[in-house]
Amino acid sequence: MGYTAIMKNLSFVLITLLLLSSCTEQINKTEEGKAVVKVLLDQQNAWNEADLEGYLEGYWDNEKVRFVTNSKIFNGLDEIRTMYQKGYDSPEKFGKLTFDIQVVDVLTADLAMVVGKYQLKRENEKRRVGRFTLLFRKINGGWKVVQDHTS
Repeated sequence: MGYTAIMKNLSFVLITLLLLSSCTEQINKTEEGKAVVKVLLDQQNAWNEADLEGYLEGYWDNEKVRFVTNSKIFNGLDEIRTMYQKGYDSPEKFGKLTFDIQVVDVLTADLAMVVGKYQLKRENEKRRVGRFTLLFRKINGGWKVVQDHTS
Protein backbone atom coordinates (compact mmCIF):
# COMPACT_ATOMS: atom_id res chain seq x y z
CA MET A 1 0.00 0.00 0.00
CA GLY A 2 1.47 3.32 -1.05
CA TYR A 3 1.77 6.48 1.00
CA THR A 4 -1.19 8.13 -0.77
CA ALA A 5 -3.47 5.17 -0.06
CA ILE A 6 -2.40 5.10 3.58
CA MET A 7 -3.09 8.83 3.95
CA LYS A 8 -6.53 8.46 2.33
CA ASN A 9 -7.41 5.63 4.72
CA LEU A 10 -6.09 7.59 7.70
CA SER A 11 -8.11 10.65 6.64
CA PHE A 12 -11.26 8.55 6.36
CA VAL A 13 -10.71 7.10 9.85
CA LEU A 14 -10.08 10.53 11.38
CA ILE A 15 -13.16 12.05 9.71
CA THR A 16 -15.25 9.09 10.83
CA LEU A 17 -14.02 9.44 14.43
CA LEU A 18 -14.81 13.15 14.35
CA LEU A 19 -18.31 12.41 13.11
CA LEU A 20 -18.75 9.70 15.73
CA SER A 21 -17.78 12.06 18.52
CA SER A 22 -20.18 14.78 17.36
CA CYS A 23 -23.30 12.72 16.56
CA THR A 24 -24.59 9.87 18.65
CA GLU A 25 -27.85 8.81 20.22
CA GLN A 26 -30.22 11.20 18.43
CA ILE A 27 -29.43 9.59 15.07
CA ASN A 28 -30.85 6.27 16.31
CA LYS A 29 -34.29 7.85 16.04
CA THR A 30 -34.13 8.71 12.35
CA GLU A 31 -35.85 6.38 9.89
CA GLU A 32 -32.47 5.38 8.45
CA GLY A 33 -31.05 4.73 11.91
CA LYS A 34 -34.05 2.57 12.76
CA ALA A 35 -33.61 0.64 9.50
CA VAL A 36 -29.98 -0.11 10.38
CA VAL A 37 -30.97 -1.30 13.87
CA LYS A 38 -33.66 -3.51 12.32
CA VAL A 39 -31.00 -5.33 10.27
CA LEU A 40 -29.13 -6.11 13.49
CA LEU A 41 -32.26 -7.25 15.31
CA ASP A 42 -33.17 -9.49 12.37
CA GLN A 43 -29.65 -10.95 12.49
CA GLN A 44 -29.92 -11.52 16.23
CA ASN A 45 -33.26 -13.30 15.81
CA ALA A 46 -31.96 -15.47 12.95
CA TRP A 47 -28.89 -16.43 15.00
CA ASN A 48 -31.04 -17.38 17.97
CA GLU A 49 -33.02 -19.68 15.67
CA ALA A 50 -29.75 -21.27 14.43
CA ASP A 51 -30.52 -19.83 10.98
CA LEU A 52 -27.08 -19.02 9.57
CA GLU A 53 -28.37 -18.02 6.13
CA GLY A 54 -30.89 -15.67 7.75
CA TYR A 55 -28.10 -14.16 9.83
CA LEU A 56 -25.90 -13.70 6.75
CA GLU A 57 -28.68 -11.80 4.94
CA GLY A 58 -27.50 -8.75 6.90
CA TYR A 59 -24.20 -8.83 5.02
CA TRP A 60 -23.52 -7.58 1.51
CA ASP A 61 -23.40 -10.58 -0.83
CA ASN A 62 -20.19 -9.55 -2.53
CA GLU A 63 -16.53 -10.53 -2.58
CA LYS A 64 -15.69 -7.08 -1.19
CA VAL A 65 -17.50 -7.56 2.13
CA ARG A 66 -14.93 -7.92 4.93
CA PHE A 67 -15.01 -9.49 8.40
CA VAL A 68 -12.08 -8.74 10.73
CA THR A 69 -11.41 -10.75 13.90
CA ASN A 70 -8.52 -10.78 16.37
CA SER A 71 -6.71 -13.35 14.28
CA LYS A 72 -7.82 -13.15 10.65
CA ILE A 73 -9.47 -11.13 7.90
CA PHE A 74 -12.19 -12.87 5.89
CA ASN A 75 -12.98 -11.44 2.45
CA GLY A 76 -16.24 -12.16 0.69
CA LEU A 77 -19.48 -13.63 1.93
CA ASP A 78 -18.40 -17.17 1.01
CA GLU A 79 -15.35 -16.96 3.33
CA ILE A 80 -17.50 -15.49 6.10
CA ARG A 81 -20.09 -18.25 5.66
CA THR A 82 -17.40 -20.97 5.79
CA MET A 83 -15.89 -19.44 8.94
CA TYR A 84 -19.27 -19.53 10.68
CA GLN A 85 -20.10 -23.05 9.41
CA LYS A 86 -16.90 -24.41 10.95
CA GLY A 87 -17.56 -22.94 14.39
CA TYR A 88 -21.35 -23.26 14.50
CA ASP A 89 -22.21 -26.60 12.94
CA SER A 90 -25.15 -27.47 15.21
CA PRO A 91 -28.05 -25.55 16.79
CA GLU A 92 -26.51 -26.01 20.25
CA LYS A 93 -23.35 -24.22 19.19
CA PHE A 94 -25.30 -21.13 18.14
CA GLY A 95 -26.51 -20.48 21.68
CA LYS A 96 -28.25 -17.21 22.48
CA LEU A 97 -26.87 -14.01 20.96
CA THR A 98 -27.64 -10.58 22.35
CA PHE A 99 -26.54 -7.29 20.82
CA ASP A 100 -26.11 -4.13 22.89
CA ILE A 101 -26.15 -1.43 20.21
CA GLN A 102 -24.45 1.64 21.65
CA VAL A 103 -23.98 4.01 18.72
CA VAL A 104 -25.69 4.25 15.36
CA ASP A 105 -24.38 7.04 13.18
CA VAL A 106 -25.88 7.62 9.76
CA LEU A 107 -22.91 9.32 8.14
CA THR A 108 -24.38 9.91 4.67
CA ALA A 109 -27.51 8.92 2.77
CA ASP A 110 -25.94 5.52 2.06
CA LEU A 111 -23.34 4.99 4.81
CA ALA A 112 -23.78 4.24 8.51
CA MET A 113 -21.58 3.06 11.36
CA VAL A 114 -22.63 0.99 14.36
CA VAL A 115 -20.65 0.38 17.54
CA GLY A 116 -21.80 -2.10 20.13
CA LYS A 117 -21.25 -5.13 22.31
CA TYR A 118 -22.35 -8.70 21.87
CA GLN A 119 -22.92 -11.53 24.29
CA LEU A 120 -23.13 -15.18 23.30
CA LYS A 121 -24.34 -17.67 25.88
CA ARG A 122 -24.16 -21.39 25.21
CA GLU A 123 -25.26 -24.10 27.59
CA ASN A 124 -22.50 -25.36 29.90
CA GLU A 125 -20.00 -22.77 28.64
CA LYS A 126 -18.73 -19.46 29.87
CA ARG A 127 -20.51 -16.66 28.05
CA ARG A 128 -18.55 -14.87 25.37
CA VAL A 129 -18.58 -11.11 25.24
CA GLY A 130 -16.96 -8.71 22.85
CA ARG A 131 -17.26 -5.52 20.86
CA PHE A 132 -18.00 -4.76 17.25
CA THR A 133 -17.81 -1.91 14.80
CA LEU A 134 -19.88 -2.29 11.65
CA LEU A 135 -19.88 -0.23 8.50
CA PHE A 136 -23.23 -0.36 6.70
CA ARG A 137 -23.93 0.72 3.15
CA LYS A 138 -27.36 1.24 1.64
CA ILE A 139 -27.42 -1.06 -1.39
CA ASN A 140 -30.47 -1.44 -3.65
CA GLY A 141 -32.64 0.30 -1.04
CA GLY A 142 -31.56 -1.88 1.92
CA TRP A 143 -28.85 -1.56 4.56
CA LYS A 144 -26.09 -4.19 4.46
CA VAL A 145 -22.94 -4.75 6.53
CA VAL A 146 -19.94 -4.14 4.25
CA GLN A 147 -17.27 -4.24 6.95
CA ASP A 148 -17.42 -6.00 10.32
CA HIS A 149 -14.70 -5.75 12.96
CA THR A 150 -15.58 -8.02 15.87
CA SER A 151 -13.33 -8.90 18.78
